[in-house]
Amino acid sequence: MNSGYPHKELAGKIANMNGYDYPNIKFSVYDGMGSSNPLPFRCNSANFTEDVVYTWQQGTPKNDDAFNITTMNMMNMALQKQVWQGKDYICDQGVGNATCNATFNTAYNSYKQNIYYKNSTFMATNNCGTRIFSHGWGSQSTQVDQDTGLSTGYTAQQTDYLSYKTLQSPHPSGNGEMLDLHPFPALKVVYGMLGATHEIHLGGTRSSFSLNETDFVDLQYPIDASEKTKDITIKHPGTQTERVVVVWVVIIYSLLLIFFIILAVGFAVTIHKSRQADQAKANHVLYDNLNPARTGEGEADEE
Repeated sequence: MNSGYPHKELAGKIANMNGYDYPNIKFSVYDGMGSSNPLPFRCNSANFTEDVVYTWQQGTPKNDDAFNITTMNMMNMALQKQVWQGKDYICDQGVGNATCNATFNTAYNSYKQNIYYKNSTFMATNNCGTRIFSHGWGSQSTQVDQDTGLSTGYTAQQTDYLSYKTLQSPHPSGNGEMLDLHPFPALKVVYGMLGATHEIHLGGTRSSFSLNETDFVDLQYPIDASEKTKDITIKHPGTQTERVVVVWVVIIYSLLLIFFIILAVGFAVTIHKSRQADQAKANHVLYDNLNPARTGEGEADEE
């Protein structure tokens, strides 16, 4: 498996298996001389030098837009192209929108996870998980942290069956002959001459992986004041002032305004009448001063 040095994007990529560039399982093969040698049995057509295959523990970092990932099922070593199912979030409070959105700073303490899944069949010829040539169904579900590529959740299941038909493989030469993958001639007689097609359910296996969300966030996204770990955009809303209007205050204010308007009108009328009276008195005095003789003649006639 690639260690990620010096190219960190290759961390987790499978380079070989048992020293070979293809999926295999080693069997002890007797040489007829009283000894045996471990030789690889190829159980998948993949080529690690050409195909990009990752382990379920570590995927491609910064893999934001991948709609599928090719991983190796660690139960039967079969390659499965898991398909993107959706996204989720992980934070120091747990997993899921409901949990992570409960915190105020959800914009920068929640980390997106991509969820992939695949359920497919496998045949005896591409089952590296057991030393019996069983066939069946295998599924993988992987939750991958989008930024680091690390798996934050993984489940693998497998159901195995055994039948004679799946214990045969085409001859490597391509001549169409079927080769037996087992050392039991009686099975060939049962299938070929007696027409037995019975399929035996061997059972199923399941494995899962989960992690402590708080420990994962602390380890992969440590808080460092000098070095940022994530770019965020925070919207600052404008300042908004709310004013509460009380009804009784408005009523009193209106009454006082009307009262002062009436009072101002009354003062204006009084001032106007006072000015008219003063002006009339001043005119009378001025007339008397300008016509003294006429005032005297009037007095003599009376005598």
